[in-house]
Amino acid sequence: MQAFPQDREAARLEVELTDLLRQSERAARLTEATGEGSRLEKAGDLAGALALWKRHLGEDPDLAEAASAVVRLEAEIARKEMARRREAAQA
Repeated sequence: MQAFPQDREAARLEVELTDLLRQSERAARLTEATGEGSRLEKAGDLAGALALWKRHLGEDPDLAEAASAVVRLEAEIARKEMARRREAAQA
């Protein structure tokens, strides 16, 4: 049985719509994560912000923003820990 051109077009449009919905959901998650991550960082909760970004990275490994935030926060946490240890050693 041969598909009608309308059926092929409908199938193509369904795939396109599904892809657009997926992209929209991803953008919404990123917007939410960015806002929450910023709020946590401003409040001084670097560990909380790091956990948030790691969770988002686990859900979407291709999310460059999450990967960047994880690297940046891990470096900042390590820097603060080294400064704390230097201060403790000098005391």
